[in-house]
Amino acid sequence: MPPERKSVGRRVLVADDVAAVRAFLQLALTEQGYEVVLAADGRTALQLAREMRPDVILLDWVMPRMNGAQVLQALRRDPQLRQVPVILMTGSVGVDEITSEFGVRWVLEKPFGIDDLFVTLEDALAAAEPA
Repeated sequence: MPPERKSVGRRVLVADDVAAVRAFLQLALTEQGYEVVLAADGRTALQLAREMRPDVILLDWVMPRMNGAQVLQALRRDPQLRQVPVILMTGSVGVDEITSEFGVRWVLEKPFGIDDLFVTLEDALAAAEPA
C-alpha cells in the first residue's frame, strides 16, 4: 500500500481503451481518495475533460475515435484545459520522440508499477499548483 497522499477531492480523468487498465487505475486511485472518471476513447475523454475540468489526465497514446496526440492537441487549444497536467501512458516505442514533439513532461511506459503511477501523479499535481 502506498503511503498516505494528498489526494482527497482531486479529480483524475483516466482515458484508456483497455477495460482492464481502466479498472486497475480506478481501483488504485479511488483507494487513495482520488475522484476518478473513465473514458474508453479519445473523443469521450475530451468531452469529459471539458465537462469535469480534471486536476490531471492519464491519457493513453493509442486509442480509437481520437488518439492521444489528437486529444493532447485539442486540450492545448482549449484555454480552460491547456494548463491541466497530462500524464501520457504508452506501450509504444518512440517515447523520446513523443515527449519532444508534443512537449509531454510525464510519461508512464506500460506496463508500469503502482509506485511509478503515484510518484508521477503527485509530481504532475504539484507542478500544476500555484507557487
